[in-house]
Amino acid sequence: MCFSYLSESGDLRFASESVLGFGMTVASNVAQRLANAVADVVRQRMDAAEAVNMSMLRRTASQAQLAWLDARDRLSMTTGRAQTRLFGIGIYTDDSHGFAVGAPRLRRLLDVWACVCADFGLVRADAAKRQVGLSTVSLGVGFSFPLAAVYIPRAKVLRATCSLSLIARGEHITFAELRKLAGLLEHFSSALDLARTGMYGVYDGFGASVSPGARAPLSVDGVRACTRWL
Repeated sequence: MCFSYLSESGDLRFASESVLGFGMTVASNVAQRLANAVADVVRQRMDAAEAVNMSMLRRTASQAQLAWLDARDRLSMTTGRAQTRLFGIGIYTDDSHGFAVGAPRLRRLLDVWACVCADFGLVRADAAKRQVGLSTVSLGVGFSFPLAAVYIPRAKVLRATCSLSLIARGEHITFAELRKLAGLLEHFSSALDLARTGMYGVYDGFGASVSPGARAPLSVDGVRACTRWL
C-alpha cells in the first residue's frame, strides 16, 4: 500500500507498506478492490475451464435444459456478461465464498481458486478455517443451502444468552460486556432481518460517561428488551 504525506518541513513524501494496517481509513477500500480483482480472475479462468464441459452439456441436455441455456445465451448478449455460469464466487474484503453445481465442477473451482491465490501471492486461511459442503459459516453467520436458511452459530447464541440471562435476573454485568452484547444483538438483527424494536431501550445508558469496568447502566426498557431476546 502506497500513500503520500507532508513532512513537518512541508516536503511531499511517499511511504510504502507491505500490509494493510488497522487504523488506515482506506484499508478496507483497497482490500475490497483487490478482492474484486481476484474474484474476476477466478471467474475468467473458470469460464475457460468450463468451456469444454458446457459444450458436452449442450450435447446431452434435455429440451428443457437447452431452452434454458438458449435463454441465458440471449441474456448474455444483452448484458455483456456470462449468464450460463453454473458456479459463482464472491469476496468481502478477505472473506471468500463460492458455489458450484455438482462435485466435479466444485473441484475445478477449488483448483482454479488455489492457482489464482498462488499467482497473486495471497496467503490463504489455514485448513481449520476452510469449509466445503452444503452448510457453511461466513461473516459470523451460518448458511444452510438445502434449506435456504440463515442461522446464528451456537457459540454466538450461547455467548449472548449468558449476558442476557444475567440481565434478566438483575445481576451485575459491566458496561464493556453490555457493549459486546449490543454488538452481538445488532449482528443477529441484521443477519436474521429482525425488527429494530428488539433493540429499543438497550442503548438508553450509552450516552453517559461510564468506564468499561463499571456496572452497565440499564434502564427498565433496556432490561425488558434484553429479557424479550431470551
